[in-house]
Amino acid sequence: MFPLVVRFRNKPSYNVHFVYDTDSPFTFLSKELCNKLFVTNTVSAQFPIEINWERIMAHPPNSSSHFAHVNLLGADFCAL
Repeated sequence: MFPLVVRFRNKPSYNVHFVYDTDSPFTFLSKELCNKLFVTNTVSAQFPIEINWERIMAHPPNSSSHFAHVNLLGADFCAL
């Protein structure tokens, strides 16, 4: 687990703790972070964010996810 800086549109930057999952092809943000970023707007299936100044497409947690409270850093970010 380690902290990274996350930016979304014109929102302030957040220091976010991620768990790196080598088996996950995608990066998922926790439900809590999605609520902070989107406030009352609908969360799309994937959306662009910046993690440590690298642009990446992130995903909200799946509705059936057992890890909706965890920010998962996937292999897509580490391939940059």
